[in-house]
Amino acid sequence: MNLFSFLVNAVTFQEVMFWVYAFIVFILVLGVIVLLHEGGHFFFAKKAGILCHEYAIGMGPVIKSIKKGETSYSIRAIPVGGFVSMAGEDTNETMLQIGQEVSLSLKKVKYSSLFYSKNGEVNENNELVEVVSEISVTDKVVKEVKGIVKEYDLYSENGDAMYIVLDVNGKEEKYLVARDAHYVLSEKQSIQMAPYERCYESKTKLQRFLTVFGGPMMNFVLAFFIFLVVGLFSGVPNLESAEIGEVTPEYQISQVLKAGDIITAIDGVKVNSWEEITAYLDSKIGEDSFEFTYTRDGNEGLTGTVSTVHFDYRLGVCSFGGEDYTGPGLKVRVLFGKNLVATGAGMADGDILLAYKDSYKENSKWEDLDNWKELFTYMNENPNIEKLNIKYQNGNGEIKEVESKVWTVRSVKDVVKKPNNDTIVGISPTTRFDFFGGILNALTLFWTSITDVFVTLGSLFGNSQIKVNMLSGPVGILGAIKIYLGTDMLSFLSFVGMISANIGLVNLLPLPALDGGRIIFIGYELVTGKKVNKKVETALINIVFWLVMILFIYITFNDIMNLF
Repeated sequence: MNLFSFLVNAVTFQEVMFWVYAFIVFILVLGVIVLLHEGGHFFFAKKAGILCHEYAIGMGPVIKSIKKGETSYSIRAIPVGGFVSMAGEDTNETMLQIGQEVSLSLKKVKYSSLFYSKNGEVNENNELVEVVSEISVTDKVVKEVKGIVKEYDLYSENGDAMYIVLDVNGKEEKYLVARDAHYVLSEKQSIQMAPYERCYESKTKLQRFLTVFGGPMMNFVLAFFIFLVVGLFSGVPNLESAEIGEVTPEYQISQVLKAGDIITAIDGVKVNSWEEITAYLDSKIGEDSFEFTYTRDGNEGLTGTVSTVHFDYRLGVCSFGGEDYTGPGLKVRVLFGKNLVATGAGMADGDILLAYKDSYKENSKWEDLDNWKELFTYMNENPNIEKLNIKYQNGNGEIKEVESKVWTVRSVKDVVKKPNNDTIVGISPTTRFDFFGGILNALTLFWTSITDVFVTLGSLFGNSQIKVNMLSGPVGILGAIKIYLGTDMLSFLSFVGMISANIGLVNLLPLPALDGGRIIFIGYELVTGKKVNKKVETALINIVFWLVMILFIYITFNDIMNLF
């Protein structure tokens, strides 16, 4: 389906408004995550005395900018990412060249208040001296002294006073420059100069490490705080009780059982705790229905039969659950995104999975499917099969025979964190508030979010079924937010916490364009005692940055295609 047909045929007004709502939430969520990430960099940079030119949320053209003190605080047009522009990040931040025509603004100040000299030059008694406060590099803004640049030192790595020498009407004049002087770029734009002691590279290794690590650290802090809220409010399961705490409304069981019911038996087998309930259901994966005996409002011995929902994650299909269907074959819904597993074979919701055949085995024959247990048994006995011939009937009544992709058991665990297959009823136990249990839940959620990133990255290189086009970027996050907005608040918050943790960890990958790459440079300096050549460092950062941008565009394109 192309974008035009999607918009014309599929999108209702309510759907459009829900997408708008999801986009607003997406901007807010990503804005908070980026704000705190860049805030971590900004806080430690300011503590170290690094000059921060700009603190920006978003990328691209500036929408709104407010200057306070040395720093411009801005919101930019593209709602992805952000940055803190720190002095010393570029190889050469001076905007002057020998022979360039500039003009200067002068003012009188106490010598020691705005610049200094380690070598003890003039005016040690704090006498008023005339210094340069602005250097205009544009002919559209002309200051009081105009001349041609002959010589300058506006970096002062050795600690001497900064200066500039101009040819003014054929005579060379030397001017001292204030250490907080500004370049004037236009009538409305200026930027503060950055002498050596205000630059990133002048700081100690610890200060630089904290400045770089501060961004990811704030992502981790936010993630843990969110997980702590989720952990405390979700509570700890009462596994010793057989009382139902929640019933999934879209499952057929909601028509029989309710929250507060106490299960006493399943298929005639007595159960007294949630552990026993779980153990029995897990032993019956593939069953189409269960008979529950339960107590409600003091009424004992009530019974009801409920249909189950079956999931085969390797084929990417699940049963409709609760709907009357008498076969032949299995009526399915498809799971995951476009071009993954069942959808890659052309299957759609409502198709009937009729039979399967292992094309890798000699003289294999079509095996008809009568129930989900048969499918589960075959898939469990063949954990490494990657392709399977399947026969299905589509919504038009056409019978199709295709070779479908099949995820291995490892792929399922790497990508969706699910068992090979599962049979779900749709009930969960009651919970109780437990402060220390909530902290443990938070730590578990945090650890899972962190390790998931390593699992995914490892799968890209160690599993042929996990491809780059399965990764998600901002558009994928937008689509996920739209889905999570239809769930409960705790599920949504868990997702936000996971995104924050993932962004923090991804930024720590050892790539020159990311925070992790800068930490590697600091580690190199710690081991060798030498700093990485500034030009080499900048070149590596630029190269990797553009490679990351290419990957970003590719992932975004796939995300957009997967939405339609």
